[in-house]
Amino acid sequence: MAPTAFARALPGLAAVPGRVLSWLLLVAVAFATRPLMPVDETRYVSVAWEMWQRGSFLVPYLNGVPYSHKPPLLFWLIQLGWWLFGVNSWWPRLLPSLFALANLALTASLASRLFGPARGERELAPLVLSGFFLWTFFTTTLTFDMMVAFFTLVVMAGLWQATHGRAAAGFALVAVGLGLGILAKGPVLLLLTLPALLSAPWWLSRAPEGGWGRYWLGALAALLGAVVIALAWAWPAGQAGGEVYRRAIFLSQTTDRLVSAEAHRQPFWFYLAILPAALFPFFFWPRFWRGLAALDRRDSGVRLALVWALVPLLLFTLISSKQPHYLLPLLPAVALLAARTFSAEPREGPLADVAAPFVVLAGLGVVLAILPWAGAIGLPGASRLPSWLGEMGPGVGLALLVLAAVGHGYRRVRLPLVPIAASLSPILFVALHFGVIAIATPAYDVEPLARSLSSFEQQGRVVGHLGPYHNQFHFAGRLRRPFEVVESREGAAWLASHPDGVLVGYYQGEPPAELGRPDLVQPFRNRLAGVWLGSGVRSKLP
Repeated sequence: MAPTAFARALPGLAAVPGRVLSWLLLVAVAFATRPLMPVDETRYVSVAWEMWQRGSFLVPYLNGVPYSHKPPLLFWLIQLGWWLFGVNSWWPRLLPSLFALANLALTASLASRLFGPARGERELAPLVLSGFFLWTFFTTTLTFDMMVAFFTLVVMAGLWQATHGRAAAGFALVAVGLGLGILAKGPVLLLLTLPALLSAPWWLSRAPEGGWGRYWLGALAALLGAVVIALAWAWPAGQAGGEVYRRAIFLSQTTDRLVSAEAHRQPFWFYLAILPAALFPFFFWPRFWRGLAALDRRDSGVRLALVWALVPLLLFTLISSKQPHYLLPLLPAVALLAARTFSAEPREGPLADVAAPFVVLAGLGVVLAILPWAGAIGLPGASRLPSWLGEMGPGVGLALLVLAAVGHGYRRVRLPLVPIAASLSPILFVALHFGVIAIATPAYDVEPLARSLSSFEQQGRVVGHLGPYHNQFHFAGRLRRPFEVVESREGAAWLASHPDGVLVGYYQGEPPAELGRPDLVQPFRNRLAGVWLGSGVRSKLP
């Protein structure tokens, strides 16, 4: 049943031909300007690599230790691509983009189901979604959240189907979406989808076919089905990974992460603070907010999207661990609401109607133009900025200023306003990648140092890592043995006891006095990465 439902959703791509071209542009620009970036992207692909070279299907590994922080679905998909195409770096990088493209199709299909095909929401919803800057930026970033957004959309599509005459097929889709979503990123899928499932009596305009008793039985069956799918991996993985891993995946990485998460702690207002950037340019367009305020909140589709967008946002606000990309699964709901508002208004209007987003773009252009001279002109906090900013030129910032000026010059011209607004995020994406990220790439490219570490490994050298290691070098260097993790103040003692070893560490300014000058050094993020050779290794150098 689920494949049939997916097949029916795929024609949604026909509603977004321009979005496909935009998607191709984003993928091409990202591939041209940056590698896999530390520490998250390099860590995830290295976990998949370690599973691959160990032949471990059930248990992910990080530096020789079972990795309990994430379930295995992303790592399985990476390995599936390697099985088909050979081990490479382009497939892991393409995966989130493929999910992003599929999400546009599912959003178009869901818009048609929620609001009907007559008013144009099917075309507008993916257009708006791909125009949100948060969505644009993470389209090409190797994270779990594009995949989570996909399964959230699957659950919502199944839930709507289950309440509109096809209960068995709909709840089967809910079960599959929930189960695979849990295998993608754990119980966060429940936070994203249970509010909509439990509040059906509020957002439905009428009782579903068969009454509420049948609905709740179907919902319970879907939840049990999802548990079965998740346990089909978690139970044997817990047995294979040992006691510590078993406790982690069933306790520490479920309830503990939701109730007392310590990683990525942010204040409760964090998501409100980033909404302007996340929803750029629509956040700054008055028509967007006027339309949302005027929505008919008696409409079942509107109510479902409101529950989907607002309740998880409130729950995420209450959880201490916060990251911008956690909001990705909520953006399709916002896009659906925006599409509903835009479909009720004239498609064309004077360009002056979107003046505010162009003003914001101009402001960003000013910032990018002066950022390379932040230190020279004494901007507050300039000393904490990365050194590579000095290598930026003002060209990209000036280009954004010119674009904003052109928009102002043609302010009386009548154009399709939603596509114009939606194009600003891809334009900003391209500008940031060529003007900022490409300049920063040498400080984030781990491959040169990883190749050196690979040569040491091939010589049989033991590699130590000063402080916690996030596997940033293992895939890039195709390394096969774990690094020894060395306490931050024990580097010199470790080198003394490992004369045939090499030690990797990081520093700012001067290297640690007890270690002296490193034998190899390269930029690493806003610091330097150094490699210190043991006395036995150094004595054999030419």
